[in-house]
Amino acid sequence: MPVTLHHEDTLAHIPSTKADEGVTTTNPAPGHTLEARSAVSDSCITLLSFAGASIKVCYSISGDNITISVVLSTPLGDITIGKAVLNAQNPTVTLGGGFAGFKAEVTLSYDVKTSVLTIEGKVCAPLAGCKSGSVHIHL
Repeated sequence: MPVTLHHEDTLAHIPSTKADEGVTTTNPAPGHTLEARSAVSDSCITLLSFAGASIKVCYSISGDNITISVVLSTPLGDITIGKAVLNAQNPTVTLGGGFAGFKAEVTLSYDVKTSVLTIEGKVCAPLAGCKSGSVHIHL
């Protein structure tokens, strides 16, 4: 299901507690940052699974920065193949690595205008070959 932005209150039937009624908030996001506009600020996905190996991509949004971590999981253990920060000045990065004959490469691109994170990856397993795939995440 695609993410939809509504300008009207679609949850008007739910009462809201005021901040001075015992609810405390911490570190409110500035109103115009990616963090303030995003529906989810922390998430992980499994991009691909193939022949016992998988690529897990986790991201965290803070201000206008997206901190990325990519993990290659194998039957012999997991390794972090890379970490990076994406933003308007650094919108694309490619991370890759291998362990015990298993290999993975992931390219992450952030489109500032549409707030879309694109993740493209490949995973290879010994004797089995390789598999590739991609996903678009609407932040």
